[in-house]
Amino acid sequence: RAPPPAPRIDRIAFLVENDAELRRAMTLLLEKWGLSVLEAEGGEEALALIEEIGILPDVFLVDQNLGEGMTGLAFLAAVAARHGAVPACLVTGLRDAGLAGRAAEAGVTVLTKPVDPRDLGAFLARLE
Repeated sequence: RAPPPAPRIDRIAFLVENDAELRRAMTLLLEKWGLSVLEAEGGEEALALIEEIGILPDVFLVDQNLGEGMTGLAFLAAVAARHGAVPACLVTGLRDAGLAGRAAEAGVTVLTKPVDPRDLGAFLARLE
């Protein structure tokens, strides 16, 4: 099945994903949909970039397992502590009820890998 019509929204998305190939593929998709994309390999790098540019993105798309350093939920909690609640989606290969519960408590949507572009498009469309 084809992906949904592109959401065509003029927003800034921050993609935090440690898998370089997946990060690039998701960036291309998001840019095709009209989003500007900031990207980082890990949470610490992403926090530093937010502070450096002084702009808070409109939405965060974050992997849970970012390798060394903080997890995706820990990163989102750090962003929320500094800047308040932000729209966020946790993108993960983990199918863990405990993780889903913690994400729900934090107000974070969860999409499991491999991510269906229709699901990602629907999440982004709800931000408007």
